[in-house]
Amino acid sequence: RLSEIITMGLEGQEYVSMLSWIIQTYPGKELMGNERLQIPKDSLKPLLDVGTIEKLEEEYLSNMKDNYVNWMGNTMKLEKEDWMKQQEPEISDGTFQTSAPKMIYQMIEENLQVAATISPELTNKVLALSMGEVANFGNVYRSSITDYKSHYFNDRNAISMFTRYMIAIINNCERFEDLALDVKQRWWKPSAQMSETMVSNFESVLKTFSELRRDSTVCLLDEAFIDIDVHFTEILSTKWLGSTVAGKQIISGEIFRFNGFK
Repeated sequence: RLSEIITMGLEGQEYVSMLSWIIQTYPGKELMGNERLQIPKDSLKPLLDVGTIEKLEEEYLSNMKDNYVNWMGNTMKLEKEDWMKQQEPEISDGTFQTSAPKMIYQMIEENLQVAATISPELTNKVLALSMGEVANFGNVYRSSITDYKSHYFNDRNAISMFTRYMIAIINNCERFEDLALDVKQRWWKPSAQMSETMVSNFESVLKTFSELRRDSTVCLLDEAFIDIDVHFTEILSTKWLGSTVAGKQIISGEIFRFNGFK
């Protein structure tokens, strides 16, 4: 009967129900593993063959990946809308931030909690997939930030809160790194099967957002240099020499007044 249901096709949470029932419920204490039945664990055969179970897991992960793509796409859309607002970013822990890191890792946390009800092996697969998609989001984030910067420098009157949102972006990048390390510490169960993929995906996330944080900081410096560039062009000019002499006179006067006050 299970094979017939699988052949008819599963959708969404039906994969979770099927895998959980096959892997956890059927051999567990609620059913065949009940002590009163006194069935030796070694003699209890799985309901479905390994190949069928692996195929179910692959389909489940494939659906999850599609959901990530849609969710992260919508998150990026909301993020870009925030960047164009006329009001400051939200403040969390005394710093400018937006909701993107929280939204993405909230979905990851929910998927991990569901996978944990099925098996540690599937939980590791979900974690590896999740980190891979976060790294992909980092690349999309980079492209969006580049467009945002170009738009601003082409017309600096078009975006009134650019500096504040760039600060929020930098803080977001650090938040993405911190959340990745937190998720790794709480959810990763080391195994030979997923070790290489897991390490690679985590390193990719940390590298992507570390570089993005650095590049975004440079972007802020670019803005600052543009603002002071006009003053550099006046160095050694007649106007500069005149203002320098006047400035020295003002400074000397202030020093004199200050010393006299002492």
